[in-house]
Amino acid sequence: MRVEFRAVRLRSLLHNSFDLVAAAYTFRPGLCPVEPMSIEVDAKGFTRKVSGLPNAQVCLNQNEAEFLKLLEGWLGQAGK
Repeated sequence: MRVEFRAVRLRSLLHNSFDLVAAAYTFRPGLCPVEPMSIEVDAKGFTRKVSGLPNAQVCLNQNEAEFLKLLEGWLGQAGK
């Protein structure tokens, strides 16, 4: 039960934490395969796909289970 509870708490933390995904990508790129895409950020901060030449590498399908393991490891190390 405890592991499931921690996973649920981590998932809610990750819901809006794209910086954590970017940080994890630097250590384990395989957790989040990227594809080239043309994007722009509007005046309200929303990122949207637009037509044109790719200007970013975008992760659309992260390996959530492996990402959570990595994050739990980081959090465990921080508590020592």
